Amino acid sequence: MHHLNQESRENLVSENEPSPCGIYNVSKDSPWVFLCEHAGKRIPDSLEMLGLPQKEIDRHIGWDIGILDVAQSLSHALDAPLFFSTVFPACHRLQPSFDQ
Repeated sequence: MHHLNQESRENLVSENEPSPCGIYNVSKDSPWVFLCEHAGKRIPDSLEMLGLPQKEIDRHIGWDIGILDVAQSLSHALDAPLFFSTVFPACHRLQPSFDQ
């Protein structure tokens, strides 16, 4: 198993890569907030496709197919903000902490 040190974790996404997170419908005033993980299959270059071929990343193991469309529809229907991320944020949970 490959373990990333602190420096590696801080440099997973280079400045030249798109952000693994996004916001939709953010200017809305609503009591609801939607969070959506695994909304895309983009993996930072530093992780070298996690050693998997692109055809595997394109399948459900690489992302939750269609979930961003569902989340955006709910966000629009309830006039609520949506914060979403690609599969990448799940990759950095190397040392989970349940104390927070």
